[in-house]
Amino acid sequence: LSPDSGAEFCAFFDHLDYSYKPDWQSCFCQYYHTTCDDAGWRSRSPEQNRASALDLIARGEMRGYLAYAEGKCVGWCSANALSALPRLAVFPELAQFAGPSGVIICFVIHPKYRRKGAARRLLRAAVEGFRRDGFARVLGLPFEWKDRPELQYHGSRAMFTEAGFATFSEDERGPLMVLDFAKA
Repeated sequence: LSPDSGAEFCAFFDHLDYSYKPDWQSCFCQYYHTTCDDAGWRSRSPEQNRASALDLIARGEMRGYLAYAEGKCVGWCSANALSALPRLAVFPELAQFAGPSGVIICFVIHPKYRRKGAARRLLRAAVEGFRRDGFARVLGLPFEWKDRPELQYHGSRAMFTEAGFATFSEDERGPLMVLDFAKA
């Protein structure tokens, strides 16, 4: 993702089929960038979130990776600094890590390209980007919805394990997985 690809990022989200989860149509991957409560989040319009995404992308504050196939954008992975995602600040288990931590939090893959390795390739690109940029570690928060894989936007435990992540802790939300570059 770069300041030049903001319009392409938004066009990808504009043209997805959200029939399986209509409320996601308005997100534009802004949920974790906000500090409002859940009622405030639900009151935000798609236009507000789209404009916020374009603004954060233009300022270089929203980071991630786009996947391409057949000359068009077919996927997205949010890969940002933990400090850039204020909604995650409420989780003390995430704040305990010293040094700069990256977080891989969302994957959105066009239905035609799901289950073909796009998310795994995006994950690898994100990990390498964090390593190159001098982060101490990368955090992942996957969960498993085997009966509804289209809702598994945080990625799967298997995907993170294959990329070298280890389970740090686990609760009812799922595992907190860590790839510590000093140990990798």
